[in-house]
Amino acid sequence: VYTLTFLIVGLAVVFGALWFAKYFERRITIPLEALHSATQEVSSGNLNVRVEELGTDELKNVITAFNYMVEQLRSLKVSLEAGKRYIENILDNIAPAVITIDDEGKVKSCNLSAKKLFPFLLRNRDTFVVKAFSSLPSLKKAVEDLLKSAGGKVNVEQIVAGRGRNFTVELIVPAGIKDRILKIEDITEIVNAQKVATWKEVAQRLAHEIKNPLTPIVLNAERIKRNFEKNSENLKSVVEKSISSILEEVEVIRRL
Repeated sequence: VYTLTFLIVGLAVVFGALWFAKYFERRITIPLEALHSATQEVSSGNLNVRVEELGTDELKNVITAFNYMVEQLRSLKVSLEAGKRYIENILDNIAPAVITIDDEGKVKSCNLSAKKLFPFLLRNRDTFVVKAFSSLPSLKKAVEDLLKSAGGKVNVEQIVAGRGRNFTVELIVPAGIKDRILKIEDITEIVNAQKVATWKEVAQRLAHEIKNPLTPIVLNAERIKRNFEKNSENLKSVVEKSISSILEEVEVIRRL
């Protein structure tokens, strides 16, 4: 009887211990393992994880705080991605070519204008920006000099696709970050417009300078004609003076 009683009690204790072990495993171990697994997922970049709030009250508080933190990180990531897309859209819709380079001089990114103007930039990953412009010597030298001087702006003339073009090359070094910004703008049309405006002004001045001597030439020719028609006595003197004046004005035009 005693043996049977102790055996039953012993079995009850063993099964009770197993049940409590299973209970505490469910209450503590399983939530902790889930929390550990979720932490690894977050560290790998997955912010869509959520841990079921199980376990003791203290453990539930920790899991609730973890889920809230992940949710905040997800919101922040969405906001940063939206901001990044916004900036990229702005950069892709501006005329100058914008190229970002790291502190070693390697191309990290470039906007749509840069890709169109210099399609060779992103052919190879981690291309050195100076090496990328090896086929355009004037631009290459300008970029090289700006990198050595740690910033500045220069104007460059370069033949691209058999056509002479004008560029402004500017290296911007933002404060607080290692990356630098290379801005290249095609100002060929502006330069050509300035040249046209300059030649237009030259032509206008030249026309004015030519017009001035033409007036006395016309007046002297008319004077000769009048005196000739009147058969004036001093016709010879008038003709000599008029021709002398005409020749002087013609010389002015010849020099112009």
